[in-house]
Amino acid sequence: MLQAGPYVGIALSGNTKAKADGKKATEKIEFGSGSGEMSRLDFGLGFGAGLQFGNFQVGVGYNLGLANLSNENKITTRNNGLALTVTYLLGCK
Repeated sequence: MLQAGPYVGIALSGNTKAKADGKKATEKIEFGSGSGEMSRLDFGLGFGAGLQFGNFQVGVGYNLGLANLSNENKITTRNNGLALTVTYLLGCK
């Protein structure tokens, strides 16, 4: 089984984490269109492959973010994601 297609996502909340010189910091992400804020809307392309064994499916997928989520000049922020899935199909014969 192969999968490919577009995706759209809307951020509900988020945090950014940083580590430097042995110190860690966490900050809540603010969403909006102003400086220092990030866009809620994300879109991109998803790709995946999997195998089916009876009622079970196992798969791996990758989402490639195409939207720049940053509102800052000269800064690009994109989402990319890797997914591993296990599915049990009900009523499969």
